[in-house]
Amino acid sequence: MPGATPLDGPLSGICPNCGSPRRDRFCARCGQNDRSYIRSLPRMMWEFLREAFELDSRVLRTFKLMATRPGELPAEFSRDRRADYSSPVRLYFFASIAFFFVLSLTAELGAPPAERLAAARERPEPPGAQAGADAVRALLPPEQARKWDEIMDDEGRLARAMILQVELEPFAEEVEIEPFWRFLLTQLVDVLHQPRVAFDRLIDNLPIAMFFMLPAYALLLVCFYPLSGRYYVEHFVFAMHIHIVAFVAFTVMLLAPENVVGDYLTAAIALWLAAYYYLALRRYYGGGRAVSGAKWLGLMALYSVMLGPGFLLVMFVTLYSL
Repeated sequence: MPGATPLDGPLSGICPNCGSPRRDRFCARCGQNDRSYIRSLPRMMWEFLREAFELDSRVLRTFKLMATRPGELPAEFSRDRRADYSSPVRLYFFASIAFFFVLSLTAELGAPPAERLAAARERPEPPGAQAGADAVRALLPPEQARKWDEIMDDEGRLARAMILQVELEPFAEEVEIEPFWRFLLTQLVDVLHQPRVAFDRLIDNLPIAMFFMLPAYALLLVCFYPLSGRYYVEHFVFAMHIHIVAFVAFTVMLLAPENVVGDYLTAAIALWLAAYYYLALRRYYGGGRAVSGAKWLGLMALYSVMLGPGFLLVMFVTLYSL
């Protein structure tokens, strides 16, 4: 390019990309920064990590403000003061990944205890249980029928003992069932056949579901604060920050030791998180204590109700993917 030479670099005052004079970290003409990746591998990897994770003062400044002044970070966004803080999208991404990673490590689907299996097998089977089980098999497609046989042939499988405790006699009277119930029946067989796979896929799908719950929660905020004068994107950013704090808190709770100290720590974090949410609402949206408290309770209740269908959808998608 005109004006650029092989010796031009970050210290020359000339942008290597377009050849224009550069008086700051970023070129005023093309926007390229002053970083050079023509260097040793360790230094290049450090630059990559610093850029990917924003390992600079903004991270510490962001988490300090987030922890000590609930609701102040989204307020800074609404004031269009963003350069001093990490991106909420990036923070949400890493906080959610960390939480669900820890969840996948701690939420193990272990083998059922021997006494539970023994208790299930000792309970008397309802009349016609075996006939009902055979009738269920007749309603299944060939692949699920094969899995059903493997479940029923395994004397030590808890799923077999549980199936034979269910009232299956009505299935003996069914010649055909509706497509929706047939789908649920076939997917249930898949889950009972490979519970570990079903559990892992459910955990994998939860982050996607939580991300899609963000717009719904932001819409709740719009409904609760219609006169706030804020755009939907501002409500959405507030929602992201609240979820970031929740993910960090839940991650710490998952890592708490399983003893009395861990129980007290978990309870303290839960109380802190509830107080944080209330204070964030007051600082960001304003309002008196009583009004903010009522909206705080209403938002928590409605969002909890909304999470139910969301998780059901995740379960449906998980079953469909088996």
